[in-house]
Amino acid sequence: MSKLVPPAIEQPSASRETGSAASVVRSAPPVSAARPRGRWAAAVAVGCALAAPFGVLLSYVSFLMAYLGLFFYALFGLVIGASVYRVAARCRPVRKAHVLVGTTLIVLVGWGLSIRGEIVGLPRDIANLAVEARTRLPEGMNKDQYMNSIEDQVRRHLSDRYPPGGAIGYIRWITDSGRFPKGTFEGVNRELARPQRRWVWAIRVVLSIVLFSFGIASMTWPLASPLPSPHRPSSEPST
Repeated sequence: MSKLVPPAIEQPSASRETGSAASVVRSAPPVSAARPRGRWAAAVAVGCALAAPFGVLLSYVSFLMAYLGLFFYALFGLVIGASVYRVAARCRPVRKAHVLVGTTLIVLVGWGLSIRGEIVGLPRDIANLAVEARTRLPEGMNKDQYMNSIEDQVRRHLSDRYPPGGAIGYIRWITDSGRFPKGTFEGVNRELARPQRRWVWAIRVVLSIVLFSFGIASMTWPLASPLPSPHRPSSEPST
């Protein structure tokens, strides 16, 4: 059922010279503040929904050599921000505090999922490197069994050497060495490591946050300012 909108109120305005009713000023009824807030909340929800799959994709491209993965943080941020702007454009201006909170939430969802994917994917990535480093698998084990064994060893290594393991252990490990030395895994006679580690990884993380936030905020922050007033030609002839 469509909502009934109250008709505009017509108010006569007197001429400055004669005092007679020279024109009619149409004033629209005030718009409820609940509608802009609801539209902005919907826009933030759309942004978070888009940030989730993009965050997963970013976890795969973040380790591209020469920091090329940073390009995608900025690009995906622009796509997400443009979608948020599209949904919320009709409720401009949005309060700056709301824009700031909503944009921060979207950034946390997208970037948080990208770093989570990176952490969760470590055991499988190292297991793949271990398979490549061996000429043949241990006797009595197929590839899946061997990879599962390496994944368990990776988790135990982080838990024992960089407690409490998990996300904190991963961050401690990659900023400390980011390597599994030769001999860590039986039968693997070379070092296994992340391509980005220590200060290189830390710089990439900081830049990824900055670029992802910039991409989104560059599209959402204009929502905090009102739309420019349309040009209205004067009804009185110039003398």
